[in-house]
Amino acid sequence: MFKEKLQLAILKEIKTGNKNFTRQKLQFSPTLLSEIIFDLVKNRLIADADFYRDGKYDLSTAELTLIGERYLHEHSDMLCDYKGLSSIEDWLKIDIKRG
Repeated sequence: MFKEKLQLAILKEIKTGNKNFTRQKLQFSPTLLSEIIFDLVKNRLIADADFYRDGKYDLSTAELTLIGERYLHEHSDMLCDYKGLSSIEDWLKIDIKRG
């Protein structure tokens, strides 16, 4: 559930034009965010994301695909408590509290 919520948050941020976030700002492990973004590309939810050999990525030209738009719409109920990246840690912890 954690990764799915993080995927939804990333999709939402890309849709709203916020493509400047980094794993340091979000305080995630060095590979977690790269893995999730890679999965979004692999599953054709986003397009035009660039990956580099050192594990870094660039979302400056990334866009949601039609599949990504549909996925975001179908899972919009999970985003009802999402207030943006500044409060992402609290939003991700909701699942832990709910069990």
